[in-house]
Amino acid sequence: MTRWRSRIAGLVIAAIVFEAMARLAFAVRSPPPVTDLQPYQMADASHPWHKRLRAGFTETYAEAAEFKHNTGRVLGERYLAELRSDPRQVFVRINRDGFRGPEIDPAHRTTRIVTVGDSCTFGMAEAESYPRVMEDTLRRGGVAVEVINAGVEGYTTGDVLLEVDRIGQLRPEWVTIYLGWNGFFNEEQVFGFPRLASWRLLRGVARGIGRAYRGRQQTALSEYAKAKHLDRDAPAVRALDGFVPAFVGDLQEIVRLIRARGSRVVLFTLPGLYEMDHEPTLAMLQMGHVPSYTDNPYVLAKLTARYNDTLREMARNGSAELIDLDQWSRVTLRPRERYFFDSVHLTDEGQTMLGRYLADRLQSLITTR
Repeated sequence: MTRWRSRIAGLVIAAIVFEAMARLAFAVRSPPPVTDLQPYQMADASHPWHKRLRAGFTETYAEAAEFKHNTGRVLGERYLAELRSDPRQVFVRINRDGFRGPEIDPAHRTTRIVTVGDSCTFGMAEAESYPRVMEDTLRRGGVAVEVINAGVEGYTTGDVLLEVDRIGQLRPEWVTIYLGWNGFFNEEQVFGFPRLASWRLLRGVARGIGRAYRGRQQTALSEYAKAKHLDRDAPAVRALDGFVPAFVGDLQEIVRLIRARGSRVVLFTLPGLYEMDHEPTLAMLQMGHVPSYTDNPYVLAKLTARYNDTLREMARNGSAELIDLDQWSRVTLRPRERYFFDSVHLTDEGQTMLGRYLADRLQSLITTR
């Protein structure tokens, strides 16, 4: 008995020491540097875990297709092949200030709108991205505006917090925020860190080994293609009743900082492929993807619904204006699989429709204010 007690005591002490070492490691360790960059992206010199766009960069359709083929980005390669565009045309253009699109008017002669977001805002084909469609539609409607696309693929609320000062230097009258998807696909960003640092460390090591063994691209493709199991009443879905994603605090701080610089903020709810009150079709299950921590599309649908409710509450509290893209999409984007090419990204047709709708809503806000 004494021997067993000694062994148990030793294990407890070892666990306590391991937990203390893990907490110390996370306290002094910087986030890992960003990897898997697109040609038009670069690591931020001040924050290597954060990426920015390469100022003055241009990429043709042919160059984009070659890069995606050489790096195994099969979905992007397939998208470009289906466009049948002139290979010599410019596919991505980054202006000298490091934002996607045309050069910024240094005189700031018109109302300026900055669209903050991730790949859903950055877009694929420039002309069909919702910021460009929105700007063109507003101008043709007689509203003099300049829209600056501040979307960057992969951005989270944490990335945007690092960009708030640069956005503020543009002195925009309006800032739109379309964020959240990358948070949902990162377990720690949506649910927060585990209480035990040792468990967080072990989980991170296991994931790193898995990526190293299969390769980053193969890991991403296997996650995209994994089998899905529908269960609207699963415990993991019911557990999200009243849930607020962990990254909402960062979003609230972003809104506060932007408003403090004199800009008006407009929040967009998230329209997604999967919805709680509609059962996905077979085509939707095949084309959609879900986070690594679940195989149930209803988990993603419930997370999205809870986040959208949180955004609506922020708007009711006066923190920002709101354009409810979720509600708009429920009426307009039918059938769902026609306008999405995965769980979160709209097709070019969907982006064009989105840009026109946003122009209509923003015109009312701009002229009223």
